[in-house]
Amino acid sequence: MVVLSAVAALGVVALGRSAYQRDRIRRSGVPRLAMITEVQTAALEAGSAMFTVKYRYVDDAGVLHEGQSPFLRYDPTLRSTGSQCEIRFDPRRPELSAWMEGT
Repeated sequence: MVVLSAVAALGVVALGRSAYQRDRIRRSGVPRLAMITEVQTAALEAGSAMFTVKYRYVDDAGVLHEGQSPFLRYDPTLRSTGSQCEIRFDPRRPELSAWMEGT
C-alpha cells in the first residue's frame, strides 16, 4: 500500500512538473514553425472527439526534434499533414516544446 501511494505521488509530481515546463515554454520559449506529421483522434469527451497532433521542428543547432500537442477540442485536420504549425521550444533543452496554435 505504501509503494502504491509513493508511485501515485510521483505521478502527480511528474504531471505538475510537465504542466509547469509547458507553461514556461509557452511564455518564454523560442518561437518556431513546425511541420505536422500526424493527426490522431485521441479520445471522446461528452460525445465529441478530441485530437492530438504530432509535429517535427529543427532547433537553432539544426537538430530535428519531434513533439506532440496536448488534447485539442477542435479538429486540426483542417490543416493537413505536412502543413506548418506554431510551437515554442526551450533553447536550453530543445527537445522540450509546446504547441501554440489554438491555445
